[in-house]
Amino acid sequence: MSDTAVTTRWKSIEEENRAYWTNRAPSYTGIIRAELDDGHLRMWGGVVRKELKEHFGGNKTLDILEVGTGPGFLSILLAGMGHRVTGVDYTPDMLGEAKENARRYGAEVDLRLMNAEALEFGDKSFDLVISRNLTWNLPHPDRAYREWERVLRPGGLILVFDANYYRFLFDEKALAAYENDRRMTARAGEDDIYLCTDTEAMEAIARQLPFSRIDRPEWDTRFLTGLGMTASTDEDVWRQVWDRNEQINQASVPMFLVRAGKPQS
Repeated sequence: MSDTAVTTRWKSIEEENRAYWTNRAPSYTGIIRAELDDGHLRMWGGVVRKELKEHFGGNKTLDILEVGTGPGFLSILLAGMGHRVTGVDYTPDMLGEAKENARRYGAEVDLRLMNAEALEFGDKSFDLVISRNLTWNLPHPDRAYREWERVLRPGGLILVFDANYYRFLFDEKALAAYENDRRMTARAGEDDIYLCTDTEAMEAIARQLPFSRIDRPEWDTRFLTGLGMTASTDEDVWRQVWDRNEQINQASVPMFLVRAGKPQS
């Protein structure tokens, strides 16, 4: 395949992705507002505070970048902790939802339209780069990680919360486990968070994305270590941040945390 063909292909995927999340923005902000109003804020707040304290110590006010902020959950959470927060997303409608949510919850967040793989910030701009449920959806996660490391200050930290959400499209065992999740969700009488979305459109996109084929987070730690960072994982973080519905719906794809610290010099 020629370089032109490859570029055209990835542009098409990015356009499909943007269209999907544009259509999803109104319903997704409903989910995020529910999280901001229920126990999710407490659960996530506990995990994030612990990670920041262990890495930075004390109560230091940080310059934080949330990449792929969507309707703004983590940005609002972190601003509420007193940090200086910038949130970026490449879908204008999602940013509109984030702005309304920040206003609604009294959070001061600098929200900008930006591609996670091509950040418009200078080198060494942030103490922390954080994302949730984003990296699986990136066409070029390697480019994204290089950018995130670039804008991170020496001694800074990257926190990535994600899961192998669409591994079942390429792995028979993962597919069987996914189908069992659907049965167990119905048996428990829970809303199915997979089937309540445009499943066909999202799966069509996911089939073209590199992380759908890769069993993570081993890839992430290896790549980030290759950038000169100190990387580690917490593959049980889902126990602390997911409620009962999420744990039943996504039993076969538990959320993991990837941490990557940048050397002081």
